[in-house]
Amino acid sequence: MMNHDNALILDIREQKDFAAGHIAGAHNLPVSVMDTKVSEIDRFKSRPVIVVCKMGTSAGSIAKTLKKRGFENVVRLAGGMSGGRRLLCPFERARHRESG
Repeated sequence: MMNHDNALILDIREQKDFAAGHIAGAHNLPVSVMDTKVSEIDRFKSRPVIVVCKMGTSAGSIAKTLKKRGFENVVRLAGGMSGGRRLLCPFERARHRESG
């Protein structure tokens, strides 16, 4: 789905966890701000959305919420970032800039 349908990878973990490592190209929208910032992703309503969390459990409820908001094709990544499925995806970590 990701490569063929231009899917949005929506990582709902907190920014700290996202920075420690995430699926390449993922958009971070933490659960803690989802209610106030979900409009940031409204432009993706017609694209497939893959919701990713740490264990795969929180992603299910967010996927349901997005469907109610009019997102057409939403799924969760079973097992989340802790599951073995993430190993099938390109993975990256945030790069920290050194000051000085």
